[in-house]
Amino acid sequence: MRGVPALDQRIDGVKTALEGTGIKVVIGAQQTTCDPKIGATVTQDLLTKYPSLTAIYSACDSPAEGAVAVVEAKNHPLKIFGYDGDPAMSVLILAGKTTATMAQSPFKVTNLGVLAAVNSILGKPFVKSIDRGTTLVTKANADQFKDAWQ
Repeated sequence: MRGVPALDQRIDGVKTALEGTGIKVVIGAQQTTCDPKIGATVTQDLLTKYPSLTAIYSACDSPAEGAVAVVEAKNHPLKIFGYDGDPAMSVLILAGKTTATMAQSPFKVTNLGVLAAVNSILGKPFVKSIDRGTTLVTKANADQFKDAWQ
């Protein structure tokens, strides 16, 4: 969802990482609002406009999950990437229907946030940025992420 800083940063990071690689980056015209149905519609629109599209990245997993039905219906070899580490995405990775997702731990994020709040209340120095880490989930490790959010 454009305008949500975390999602904008994810998209900007992908675009920056691909600069100078020769890979053409296109952005879907419609926001998916992290909805699988809208993700399917955007995927359909992108494949209609760019039939030789090779990969799609979604800043959250739900639209990537929605893209699967479109890719299967068209029998298109599109590689699908998401971000969040949704257990459903890990199941799709294991089935060979999506390629990867970046897992972030909602539990770790919450714990680090509460700890930062407590430290602030106790008058300890303010921490401007907390690295919570992420894990690239692929077929090699998706089994560890398929049953529950980490």
